[in-house]
Amino acid sequence: MKKIVIITTLLIAAIFTKAQMKQQTISIINGEVSGPAMSALIDTMGDEQIVGLGEGTHGTKEFNELRISIIKQLITNKGFTVLCFENSFGDSYYLNEVINSNDSMEPSMKKYMIKLWQTPEIRDFLYWLRDYNNTHERKVTFAGMDFNFIASTTDIIQNELKNCNNATLVALAEKLHCDGVFYDSIWSNQNDTNFAFSFDTLVAKMREGYKATKKIDSIVKANNIAVSINFSRAVLNCRAWINGEENRDSCMAQMAASFATNENVIVWAHAVHLALQSPFADNSVGGTGGYIKKIIPSYFALGTGTADGTYSGTEERFDTRTNPMHIYNLPAIDKNSWDKYFTDENKQAILIQLNNLNNSGMELPLRLIGYGPPKGIDYTDKIKLSRLFDAYIFIKHTNANSYID
Repeated sequence: MKKIVIITTLLIAAIFTKAQMKQQTISIINGEVSGPAMSALIDTMGDEQIVGLGEGTHGTKEFNELRISIIKQLITNKGFTVLCFENSFGDSYYLNEVINSNDSMEPSMKKYMIKLWQTPEIRDFLYWLRDYNNTHERKVTFAGMDFNFIASTTDIIQNELKNCNNATLVALAEKLHCDGVFYDSIWSNQNDTNFAFSFDTLVAKMREGYKATKKIDSIVKANNIAVSINFSRAVLNCRAWINGEENRDSCMAQMAASFATNENVIVWAHAVHLALQSPFADNSVGGTGGYIKKIIPSYFALGTGTADGTYSGTEERFDTRTNPMHIYNLPAIDKNSWDKYFTDENKQAILIQLNNLNNSGMELPLRLIGYGPPKGIDYTDKIKLSRLFDAYIFIKHTNANSYID
């Protein structure tokens, strides 16, 4: 296949006040970003233990390209060794094994990644990561911090305990795994309006899983049974699963922070999750980054946003490995919002270093786009952008993701 190289030059403006603006340029060549402004940003990120790279939508090609370029530089130039995705912990654990093998990447992505991440850019990056690990003594680990799918996580626990010579632990681990498989079967099918299941049965299974996880953890500790760090993370992930969606941001933060004991970690997720606080007064959504910062103070949050163009999303409510993805046009932005403020700067891309900026007390709502259709797009409460992120990149016109077949 003929390789097409697209060269795009983006204007980057580091805004210090409304009246004073320092303009800098970067270039993106076939998805690789460079230039003094980005080099300075990466130098700043490189001093932190955890870096959160947030996306303004789950379905924007440029956000993927930008972050992949940053990740490569953080790995090769700054020594970062863990990449943690908004993806199931257990699924990511097994995908990491595939990355460090000779197996084909695409079938494994379909098996171990939600559909949102099954893009050509991420596939090519995972192959890059394989090549990097094959040529470097210190490997990079691909990890996950979410718990929408849990059976792979319970499988880690079961596999580690199957030869422990403790019949009680073996039975508990088998029970936990069965509960996890049952839960995944519900999660995978609940987008189908014709799929019927008992919510009470599901809750009962989760409670049984909670009890089994607590007993496993208690017996292992009481008997000083040697377990791996990934076993301990799997137990933590099971507890996150049982805590439920209302505690998702704090649970994902604990998972991400668990990788930062002796490693430098990059976290990939929606910008609202990686924000330093929730952008809503009721703290209903977001703020994984704030929870991370409480655990690991050396944390840097990058947000991204866009104004117009297209993005990809799905009509389905729950994120699975098989969501049908569609291309949508981004609707017009509200006149009184951060998105309109950056659009009025009339630059294709703007970089704002917020960790040294007061924003002069300005508070505006920020457009919130996940993976749903345009009818579900909303705005946050009014907030200073510096309360959410240490830096922010706004790309005026962007394009929808495509997905591997």
